Amino acid sequence: MSCLEALGAAVAGTVDLLDEASGLPKRAILARVKSPKLATSLHKLAKIYTGRTNNPKKQAAARENITAQGHTFDTLEIVERYAKKLVNKRRMWEVRETLTRLPADDRLLTAEAKKLVARLNGKRVDAPDKIVSARDVKNSTLMDLHVRGTGYKMEMVMERVRQYSADNNVHPADAIQDLILGADVGGSSQITPMVVLTLDKNVIGKTKEARNQYTFSLTNGSTITGLELAQADLTDKGYAILLDPFDGATLGLYQFDTPNPHARFADPLDRFIQKVKNPVCAWPDCGTGAEYSQVHHVHSYKDGGRSTEENFSVLCKFDNGRNDDDRTKPKHGHMEKIDGLDYWVPAFGGEKLLNMHPCAQGGAVRVAKRMWNANNPDRRIAF
Repeated sequence: MSCLEALGAAVAGTVDLLDEASGLPKRAILARVKSPKLATSLHKLAKIYTGRTNNPKKQAAARENITAQGHTFDTLEIVERYAKKLVNKRRMWEVRETLTRLPADDRLLTAEAKKLVARLNGKRVDAPDKIVSARDVKNSTLMDLHVRGTGYKMEMVMERVRQYSADNNVHPADAIQDLILGADVGGSSQITPMVVLTLDKNVIGKTKEARNQYTFSLTNGSTITGLELAQADLTDKGYAILLDPFDGATLGLYQFDTPNPHARFADPLDRFIQKVKNPVCAWPDCGTGAEYSQVHHVHSYKDGGRSTEENFSVLCKFDNGRNDDDRTKPKHGHMEKIDGLDYWVPAFGGEKLLNMHPCAQGGAVRVAKRMWNANNPDRRIAF
């Protein structure tokens, strides 16, 4: 056996190496492996996967998964990096057991870990109480009004308030009071922002209860459950686009003219497509709805970037303003298209990130990719 073959065999026996390192102090491991980085990793992982734990069943299952899937110290470090991001640390073994069931592929593991941790850390409550309350503001004649209601309706209320405020030159707080007290008849209750839909039961759920709870994304930055959507008053006209799950390309969109790639700004068709693909600003952690954002040139127009679908993204005014259009002068990072998805690239190197906001995850390209993965488990698309 050559030295390289011996190294490969040793790395493949991850669980055996962890068992051998179990209980040893870090300096003893370092004396054997000669690499401080490897010694640190071995010492840490041995404590986790061989030491005492409050969940021995999931630990045992994870150990079996490590051997079955061929996980290495590198892939286990990815698992631990995302397990540490959990708000509820008691669910760390759930993450470890789930992620070690996946193949030892760095990109796939990272993509699935992001989605799993984002879901487990989600602040959504299944059935929160709706609230209306008013409180006096100390040392004033003012009161605070607090209303918690259905997300998409509250967003429409705020849009109506902003419009009334602008039309009548009054403060938004006064606009709310005027509208409630009948100074105006109010606005339409129809959903005018676009909603990103899929009818594939493998994605939205095979039972009525699952479909009622499935969350769709609206392009005003809010979300809506299947039950709320079924009960909503929808506008009469609708459109459909067909997306390629591999690269996010639009394969069909009806009744629109062809866009002009030499135009300075996106036309209505371009804006329509981008809002469906990105219901919110694509910058990580931003929740500004696409309705209130701008169509962004990934490669800037002044530097020769074309006004085409492949070169468009959606960014709010703030993030569009700070995006590094000039790559030679990095400061805040910039956007990049990868397989139809909009990634933020750090200014000085590092991991490229998708926006993991709940509404962003309902964008059409991501939905199309999830549909493909659900129907093609042996040919999954990592994202």
